[in-house]
Amino acid sequence: MNASNRWKEISALYASALERPEPERSAFVAQACAGDEALRQEVESLLAHHADAQHILTAPAADLVAKTFAG
Repeated sequence: MNASNRWKEISALYASALERPEPERSAFVAQACAGDEALRQEVESLLAHHADAQHILTAPAADLVAKTFAG
């Protein structure tokens, strides 16, 4: 499979996972990947970044600044 087709597969699976409630996503991805560990990892990574982005958009700015400088 070439890189373009692989990206289309990852993108489609990611979009399908986002349509499901968050608690169901991991099981959906595991089943949809059917043993393709690299595919599962790519989609799980995108989902994790999506969750981080959602948190950043909903968290108060002061909390984010405090966490950044606390480390």
